[in-house]
Amino acid sequence: MRGNGRKWVLLGALSALLVLTLVCLTVFRGRTTKDGQKITAEIVIRQAATAQEVEDRQETEQICSVNGWEIVLPKLSQEDRALLEEAEYEGKMWYREPEDPSGYRLTCIDNPRGEAHWLLQRRNETGTLLTARIDGYSVWRYLVVSDGVITYGTEDYPLNTEITPETRRKAHLTKFTRDLELLWTLTLENGQLNEEVCVVLEEKDGSYAVISRGILDTFCLSHVSKDGIQLDSFPTRTGNFGFWGGAVASDGYRIQFGNQIKHRFAEIAWADRSGNLTAFREYTRSGSTFFLKDMAVLGGELYCSGYCTPRKETPSDSRDAETGYVLDEIFSRDNWDISNEELTPMVRENYDAFLLVCDEKTGEPRRFYSVPGAQGRELIPTEDGELRWYVEAIADTYFSPSTSSFTIGGISIVYTAEITASGKLGGLARTEEVRAFRA
Repeated sequence: MRGNGRKWVLLGALSALLVLTLVCLTVFRGRTTKDGQKITAEIVIRQAATAQEVEDRQETEQICSVNGWEIVLPKLSQEDRALLEEAEYEGKMWYREPEDPSGYRLTCIDNPRGEAHWLLQRRNETGTLLTARIDGYSVWRYLVVSDGVITYGTEDYPLNTEITPETRRKAHLTKFTRDLELLWTLTLENGQLNEEVCVVLEEKDGSYAVISRGILDTFCLSHVSKDGIQLDSFPTRTGNFGFWGGAVASDGYRIQFGNQIKHRFAEIAWADRSGNLTAFREYTRSGSTFFLKDMAVLGGELYCSGYCTPRKETPSDSRDAETGYVLDEIFSRDNWDISNEELTPMVRENYDAFLLVCDEKTGEPRRFYSVPGAQGRELIPTEDGELRWYVEAIADTYFSPSTSSFTIGGISIVYTAEITASGKLGGLARTEEVRAFRA
């Protein structure tokens, strides 16, 4: 009888544990996923030895078979739909000001005379809105650093200015504390008539590497002290390329560059600390076009985040290169009419978020992660020395052919995953954040 009592107690405990497990699965279903299947990605690397070879497309091509995972996110749940409703998304013309994961927001304010100034804002721990005003130049971007935030950009042309190759425009940086108190301002002196700051990278000692571009065809590397003093200048002629992002490596820098008009979206230059460009790589997947959105170096590996779409051999513009097959299907119809319900699966099918992991020094691919129906975005360092990968899962879309800045709009739900210093990728966890989708 005593043995039977123990058995019933044990069965009761197991039943309670089973119920608790089912409750947990119900609560967390759709929030976090580690599910996926092993895949092998055919990564194409186009390599060039010099900037001129990149400009003229004198490159060698290598195909690498890379093992990885395809991570499948849960289907849109009622909880997800409630999140979209909370964001006041109604299936059309929705937009929310982009906000850095650290909480800052940049806004441009025009006055009646046609002049503009910029506001950088964030709310502190008590909810008070802190504001810094930036005058004298157009702020292109800002970078949250270990002890503050840096804005950077280029002077505007004065009204009624006749623009010529000799028209001068200076590049500027401004640093604030985390509470947006002014620390210093700097005007770059690189011997360029017309210069724009493209990328700012924080070094381990708190100083900065600044990548700028002069007169459309000159790559400039400058080092700036923590106190805002320019230490050197290394200009190099490269051809007509833009520079969009970068990462500090053990032997220098990895710089994202390209030319959107020529449909070159995922090229990386290896640069040493004296501005010498020593190698060039362009990554893509067989049959796809890569759109690189962020890079980071951790534990001897180079992480590249972005998304890929089916390749069109002769895209007419960058928008056509990204969503060309979707647009072809819509434009083949007599009235160009398509509902959100029909369009959204087509758009999801068009996108795969990717995380490509390469050897930091050689650029050779090591691992590949793919998330169907999503776009890979930021790689943000965490306080414990790891990385946080941001992925935007496309939740809903609408067709807007008369809008000049995009043709397909919509909304995405943000997921994140932690990357450890040893290279382990955790499961993608759904956040409470939504972002606008534009293509």
